[in-house]
Amino acid sequence: MIAEIEEAEKKGSCIVFIFHGVGGGHPLNIDLVEHRKLLDYLKKHKKDIWVPTMLQLGKYIREKQGK
Repeated sequence: MIAEIEEAEKKGSCIVFIFHGVGGGHPLNIDLVEHRKLLDYLKKHKKDIWVPTMLQLGKYIREKQGK
């Protein structure tokens, strides 16, 4: 996931991760250790990476589209 974030940064694009389960118990699951790595990375880069809610992202996109 970190590599995907870095690639999105290079392209100036956004990336969306949706989790239905962390640590087991769901078909769309992410390993707890991998999830922690992602959170640590995002925290370390919080000045450079915007982590909005889906609502915030939708509003941002609408504003950029002039709607």
